[in-house]
Amino acid sequence: MRNFKAYLTNPSMRSALFAPVHDGDEPIGTMAETAIFSQWLHSDLMRYIRYARWKQGRADLEVDFVRIDSARLKPLCAYEIKWSDRFAGDRSTELRGLVELAKKHGDIPLPVGATTRTLTRVTEVDGVEIKHFPCAVHCYQVGKNVTEGRTP
Repeated sequence: MRNFKAYLTNPSMRSALFAPVHDGDEPIGTMAETAIFSQWLHSDLMRYIRYARWKQGRADLEVDFVRIDSARLKPLCAYEIKWSDRFAGDRSTELRGLVELAKKHGDIPLPVGATTRTLTRVTEVDGVEIKHFPCAVHCYQVGKNVTEGRTP
């Protein structure tokens, strides 16, 4: 069972170790997640970023990034990294971990988001509002905020 994720510290290392990855290749989603993780790596807030994984019935649910309030040990926000526009539809099963985490902590509205390849929109799944935004824009914004000392 996988309880943690291992990231390369630089997404270009994957190409150097294995083979170049092109836009439509399956590993590009993992590369996008690594790129965003590497942006967070330069922030003091990194110690509050977690990967969430749990069982719910027979299903394994996960959320790629959950920022934790260290004083209350509660999530402040959560988001999934995807390299596809198909997740920006009403597909509750594909973002189920994100939806279930938000519902579990519904006493305080938990901002949740999911990256896309090109789309920006807001959807609602099972009463949970999900903000969708392009992965490249998000990667840039996290890096910019971290270098400027702002809270992303």
